[in-house]
Amino acid sequence: MATIEEKLKEIFSTMNFEDSELQEFEKSSKEFEEMVSKGIVKKRGYTLLTIEGASQPSLSFNNVEMAV
Repeated sequence: MATIEEKLKEIFSTMNFEDSELQEFEKSSKEFEEMVSKGIVKKRGYTLLTIEGASQPSLSFNNVEMAV
């Protein structure tokens, strides 16, 4: 039975990416980073709750958050 690593290597070896696809992705990534730096958009994704955020209680009423 093949290990996960061997299966992944096999899958990646069969994948073919064209340069144009990679260039298009890199271009869109750079454009997004520029918009983030200008404050037009914000990055979203996996963010952990900070220690400060966990220790500051807040109340919520009708989906409006109030500081305590």
